[in-house]
This record gives sequence, structure tokens and C-alpha cells, in this order.
Amino acid sequence: MKLETLCGGVKPSCPNLKSREAFIDGLFEAAGQKPYISVSYKRNLCNGTKPFTVEQKIPLRGRDNLQSLTSFFAKAIADSLAVNVIAAFGIPEKEPPDKNALCVALSHQMRLLIDSDDEDVDDILTVEYQKAKNADSIDNTVPQITSRPLYPGDSIYMKSKWRPVYSVGLDEIFEHTWEFDNVGTQTWTGRRLYFSNHNKVRPKAESNYIDIPVTPPNHSVKLTVRMDARSFEKRSECKWIMIDDVGKDCFPNGGQFTIVVDVTFQTGD
Repeated sequence: MKLETLCGGVKPSCPNLKSREAFIDGLFEAAGQKPYISVSYKRNLCNGTKPFTVEQKIPLRGRDNLQSLTSFFAKAIADSLAVNVIAAFGIPEKEPPDKNALCVALSHQMRLLIDSDDEDVDDILTVEYQKAKNADSIDNTVPQITSRPLYPGDSIYMKSKWRPVYSVGLDEIFEHTWEFDNVGTQTWTGRRLYFSNHNKVRPKAESNYIDIPVTPPNHSVKLTVRMDARSFEKRSECKWIMIDDVGKDCFPNGGQFTIVVDVTFQTGD
């Protein structure tokens, strides 16, 4: 997807942004800074006759802008026209569109465009829309905005349930399986899952590190961990994170891999 594609799918549904340059100004300001380019360049950037260059992207990188971008799209897109945006991007939806999820997805797509040195990046709108729409699987709340990934263009889509809760008995051994996709532009090499708070919670894992195979973009991963609830009644958040080959968290504050273990004494029938 190119910037012109994103603009072409959204701009017609923004009745209060009368011009292409107004749309570009609003979009870039939400991303972190209005562009220092001419009005004609803004118009041509919107319709694709001028490129979205690395020089224009650099001032927008490294910013905590997911919330501001989401707010921009939410304000700019008319509620009644969200269905048009869904249709423009071919996002599968049989129900009335979830505008909030759509705006979150558009924000992730814009950030991917900003972080990539290429003009054309992967279309992640459907994946991000579905993820945002299903966000109530995380303790029935909308997920908090997370920090940007460690590596530009890195992105993950969890196919397995976020923050699953295991209700288990004392000393029970159980297994959890993560299934997730690499939907970014980085190839995952030398990465592992790490049980980051293993020394602060009662449940223990068979291993605190699980190797992730080399995973190029658009490939899936399936990993299983064996856990021991141990002999303590308590509800614990077992925080697993993806780390790189030097131990840095690849998705800071993401919480994608956290497992909740609720241990209670269970009597027999």
C-alpha cells in the first residue's frame, strides 16, 4: 500500500476536509509534524503524482503518535461514511462497520508507511481492523496504546487469544500455545520468547526461554510452553515478551504474550 492509496480510500469520506492539502496537513500533524512542502506538492502527494520520501518520513519517526492518528481519522471520517472506507479498502465486514477499529487500523497502516523506507508497504488494514475489533477479548477492555516496536516496520498479529486465563488446581501441569503472524517488514532472526517476570510469580515454566524460528514477513509461528501451577492459591500474570538476540524487548509494553494463571484448591467430585 502507498500513501496515495490510503489517502484515496479515506479522503472522500472526510467532508470537513475540503481539499487534498488540508487532508495531508491534518494527517501529518497527527503523525507529529506538518510537512514543509508546497501546497501543490501536498496535493500531488495525496493523489500519488509526488512521492512520500524518506526525508518527509524521518521527522515523523520515533513519535508516540498512534493515539493522535486514531483521533484524526475518527474526527475526519463521517460516521455515516465509515462503511465507504471499509469498502474502499476491501476489508471483509458483514456487520455495521466498527469505526473505532477502522481508525486504529488506519493509524497502524500510516505508521507502517512512515517507518518503511519504501513507498509501497504491506496492506495490514484487514489484520489490524480485526485485531482492534476483537480487542474486548483482553479482559473485556479496549487495549491501551502500546509503545512503538523496537524495530521500524516490525508488527505482529496474535491469532491465539490475548491474555488467556487458565483456571487450574494446585500443582497442576498445563500447556499454553501461542499462534501469531509476522505482519511487518522485519524478518525475525535470533528471537525468543522470555518469561520476563518468572522470579516474581508462583507459576513456573519448563523453560524461561523459547526459541522462535527464523520468520520472514507474512509467515506464522506456533509455540507451546509447559507450565506448573505449583502449590499456591493465587492469580498471577505471567508476562512473556519477544526479545531479540541481545535481550531487548521487541514490542515494549505490548502484552501480547501474557498468560493469566488462576490457581485454586479444587475438590474432587
